[in-house]
Amino acid sequence: MDDTLKIPDKIYDGFSSQFNLELKEYTDDLVHALWHVETSDLNPAGIVHGGASFSVADAMCATLGYRTLHVLTKSVRYFYYHSLVIGDVDVMCRFKRKGSFTSLMEVELIQDEKVCMKGFFDMAKMKGTL
Repeated sequence: MDDTLKIPDKIYDGFSSQFNLELKEYTDDLVHALWHVETSDLNPAGIVHGGASFSVADAMCATLGYRTLHVLTKSVRYFYYHSLVIGDVDVMCRFKRKGSFTSLMEVELIQDEKVCMKGFFDMAKMKGTL
C-alpha cells in the first residue's frame, strides 16, 4: 500500500475491520474508498442497513479530516435515494468548505453508477493530537 494511504490508520482501521473497506485514494481534498458490501451488512429486507451506510460515510469524513484534525462529527444531513445491495460501493468524500475549526464534507455512496446515498457532514476540530 502507498505510504500516503497509511496516514489515517488510527481512524480508518477500526472501520475496515467492521466493514470490508478498501482505501483507493487519499489526498488533502478527497477520499475514495471501495466498500465491498457483504451479507453481514444487510438488514432482514436484504438491503444494506441504514446504520451501516451511515457509519461508513462518517468514517470516510473523519478520514478526510484527519490531516486538519477535523474528525469529530458535529452535525449531519444524510439522504437515502436508492437501496444498496451486496456488491461494490464507491464511497467518494470531498471538502465543500474548509474552516479553521469546522469543515463541511460531502460524501456519496455510489453503486452501479447511481448515487444511492449522500451526506453532508459538519466535522469539528479535535483538540490535541491523534
